[in-house]
Amino acid sequence: MSRRLNSQELDQAYQQMDDIPLTDIPELIGQLEAQMKDCAKNQAFEEAAKYRDRIKTLREKLVGRR
Repeated sequence: MSRRLNSQELDQAYQQMDDIPLTDIPELIGQLEAQMKDCAKNQAFEEAAKYRDRIKTLREKLVGRR
């Protein structure tokens, strides 16, 4: 995962998170954070919250809680 994904691709990547290597998760988190900030900047707070929750889930997967 070396390019910036659009929101649809981020949704697809998140849905397949069990298949994503742990080494790729930090980059996915970074892209989700950028999307979350864009949503918040545009006052799309529900969308931003969706990304926040996905980031939390991915971080938990990184530390082995999921």
